[in-house]
Amino acid sequence: MDMETFCRELVDCLKEGLDGDVQISIHKTYKNNDICLHGILISYGNQQCVPSIYVDGYFQKYKMGLMSLGQIACEVIKERDAMEHQGIAPLEELTWQKVKDKVFCRLVNLGRNKKKLADMPYMEYLDLAVTCRWLHSADEKGVASAEVTYAELELFGVTKEELFAQARKNTEKLFPVEFQSLLSMIEAVRGKKLSPKEIGIEENVDMEADSRIAMYVLTNTTGINGAGVILYPNVLKRIAEQLTTDTLYLLPSSVHEFMVLPECNSVADMKELVTEANHCAVASVDVLSDSVYRYDRVTDRVEIAG
Repeated sequence: MDMETFCRELVDCLKEGLDGDVQISIHKTYKNNDICLHGILISYGNQQCVPSIYVDGYFQKYKMGLMSLGQIACEVIKERDAMEHQGIAPLEELTWQKVKDKVFCRLVNLGRNKKKLADMPYMEYLDLAVTCRWLHSADEKGVASAEVTYAELELFGVTKEELFAQARKNTEKLFPVEFQSLLSMIEAVRGKKLSPKEIGIEENVDMEADSRIAMYVLTNTTGINGAGVILYPNVLKRIAEQLTTDTLYLLPSSVHEFMVLPECNSVADMKELVTEANHCAVASVDVLSDSVYRYDRVTDRVEIAG
């Protein structure tokens, strides 16, 4: 069974389990890196704004025999009912005054998002693209936001330049910088200080001075879409000053963070590392770039190193 057939059969199953004036449809949505996801829309009566329940993950479970169509239909209905209570406003109810202080910037890959970028305003940044989103909510459960497309831009009645000026001003306030050593982050997750043996370093080596662990994580306080912090004014300059170096090497771990190195013996090796991680360890929808970037504190500029 292919994805299209699965969606049609799931819709038939949902129709059997739902009573009353209900409309069920399927739509495709392109997420980051032009990843196509299939969503189910369930609307009652004359509802105009309803949540989309993505079923691609359920399709994989169905193919593996882990869930039946009936079980998936029940989960879709549960998800739909839970999401409806989030109260996302219909597009026509959005105004610039309502979202002005909630628009923010996101950094994505330029070449991998041709379909998505065709429908939204963006700014080029090296081989990346800066897009805008508006924040619906942010709490311990996560961040809920929506893209600003040309449709929203027209509705807001502002120019592309006005949108990005406001978004740049908001982003650092909404999502402050978080910068820490990779070792400290791992220790925080593990809940204990790691021994030299646990990170593959000889017992007699000074871990604080050893360049093999001089790697840092640059993101925001939510850890979501944190790669965009490199756009914040003076952030990279302050980090370079803190690490007493004129050069920083930025490795895109995902759209959520950068790995930062004050030294790099081989850009080619680092690029190979990033590319391999993107293919093997990072979800396709979260990949930012295969490039390695270099920041120069003297010129205060970022460039593609390789």
